[in-house]
Amino acid sequence: MHEITIKTRRLLLRPFRDEDVRDVFSLRSNPKVMFWTKPETEEAQSREYIERLKGKGRWWSFVVHLLRSETIGASSNPSLEPPTTPSKFIGICGGHRLPEIGYLFDPSVWGQGYATEAVEGFIQAYWNTFPNGFPSLEGEDRDFLMAVTSEDNLGSVTVMKRNGFDYWKDEEVDDELTGGKVTLTVRRVWRPGKGPKE
Repeated sequence: MHEITIKTRRLLLRPFRDEDVRDVFSLRSNPKVMFWTKPETEEAQSREYIERLKGKGRWWSFVVHLLRSETIGASSNPSLEPPTTPSKFIGICGGHRLPEIGYLFDPSVWGQGYATEAVEGFIQAYWNTFPNGFPSLEGEDRDFLMAVTSEDNLGSVTVMKRNGFDYWKDEEVDDELTGGKVTLTVRRVWRPGKGPKE
């Protein structure tokens, strides 16, 4: 279980806690959020999910909160210090099965740039914390982060592109919803100073 906290202009990313289960379940049971996979149906599933993220595997994930001024209306006075108090839970973001990362956000905040901002903050903190890649990774996997989505998921594709993720390859995987196959696109962003080997 890590103890890293990431602060961006509008967001606070912090480690998961046991008491996050209700918020996480509200997110992962929402059909709009889980449109591309099966929504959770029981709070126990979210509890198990949190326990996995708190384990010692290839996980480095965060709960995302708005900083307080975002919930009461940000000031237009640029001389004011940025807010420091977290308030509303809006999503989750981070590494699951690193080098793969992922993110889920409440529909009420879609279209406001929060996912892009959270992923940007995560990437910066990841390479600052693990300049040579996550310790349990090997070889070239230490040199990049990757994200996977359907090309039809335009919101997620936009978040990836805005954070420098370039097309890598397509993968055919099992579709949880239909029982058939679906093709997903894999994009990756490289560690500073690194790039694909020729």
